[in-house]
Amino acid sequence: MISTKIKYIIIFIIYFSNFCYSKYVPSARYGTSCVLDKNNNIIYFIGGESGGTKNCLNDFFYLTLPDSNMQPIFEEITEPPKEYCWSSLSLAEGGKKIYIFGGTNETIIFSYDLYGSKQWSIPKIDGIAPEGRNQFQTVSDNENNYLYIFGGEKNNKFFKDMNILNTKYSSWNNMMILGAQKIINVPYWADYTAIMLSSGEIVYIGGRQSTSPNGLNVSFAKMNEIYVFNTKSSSWDIINTSGNVPDSRIGHSAVLNSNNEIIVYGGASSEDLVTLATPDLVILSIASKPYQWIIPKVENVPKSRSFHSAAIVGNFMITTFGYIAGTQNETNLISILDFSDTTNVRWTSYDMIQASQTDKEETGLKETFISQNLAVILGGTIGGVVVLSVIIVVTILLYKAWRSHSNMRGRHQLPSSQSS
Repeated sequence: MISTKIKYIIIFIIYFSNFCYSKYVPSARYGTSCVLDKNNNIIYFIGGESGGTKNCLNDFFYLTLPDSNMQPIFEEITEPPKEYCWSSLSLAEGGKKIYIFGGTNETIIFSYDLYGSKQWSIPKIDGIAPEGRNQFQTVSDNENNYLYIFGGEKNNKFFKDMNILNTKYSSWNNMMILGAQKIINVPYWADYTAIMLSSGEIVYIGGRQSTSPNGLNVSFAKMNEIYVFNTKSSSWDIINTSGNVPDSRIGHSAVLNSNNEIIVYGGASSEDLVTLATPDLVILSIASKPYQWIIPKVENVPKSRSFHSAAIVGNFMITTFGYIAGTQNETNLISILDFSDTTNVRWTSYDMIQASQTDKEETGLKETFISQNLAVILGGTIGGVVVLSVIIVVTILLYKAWRSHSNMRGRHQLPSSQSS
């Protein structure tokens, strides 16, 4: 009987502790910036834009992927200093901090301390900061001490400058660009993806290119000519590609796996975002020159997307947010690509909205269970309290009776001891 009451009390406590906990589900969005903390397999996200309001969002959160369970879990951290969208997020200062630069609402560098104060601050940086911009991607070196900021766009003004931020000594530098074997006139460039290789080279793929800062003669970057910036020699080169050359595109993602392959996903081949870039998933092998495009066999293909976020964790590419390609509908769907075998890759998708609804349904079932058993739980609890109260009262009365009896015996024996 008592064990049954205890069981109900435990259920009651567990229910309310679960009821107080709510899973964080970020809203659907696009133009979100993300960065991967490789040491902890955590992807950090900031802001983005919502099509419903056309406003930048003001949130900062991360995504964890447990080793034994690929079910993704979002956790909110804190509000950033301002609303952010179309900015760029990077690890800096040896991976101890996250730096955010650019975007539509802010041009000042802000940093977030991952292991210390866990707060946003404005680092003091010497030198001349580059002009604010969006539609670009910051790239960090392998030690997270240098950030490379190239190109971008702001209010129809295109850029092609290369700016380097030394986060170790807090200083800006604008590199003098040299040519590798020949002078290369780099175009004004936005909406590209940038990948840092272990060799210190940065590979730029896709995007829009212009012949002038005023955005004249805009064209999509060719996918059979890959621009590469060598951070050691401060020089540009153009690498030709072979294989099945995919469509030119904007709004795509590109991530580097451990096999010296760049996985390019999604995007649109027209500025109105209606025409899908095909194939939506391609692999650029950079093991040797010329680079080679490979089209893998793909299973369980989800709807393609553009202006999304992507990162590599082990043998998995995690993509989330963005537009459902060919539409103006944003999403918070998480799709995970398993490329353990790059010749035959497979997608798995998680709908966070449905997951949230499932949680609510589970909560509803718990509430039904509680309502059906509430009388039993309360009755058992109250009954236990009554029984305990009776036991306490009886114990007190017995104790008082025993004390009274002991005192009476003491008074009867005391004269006898004195007379002796």
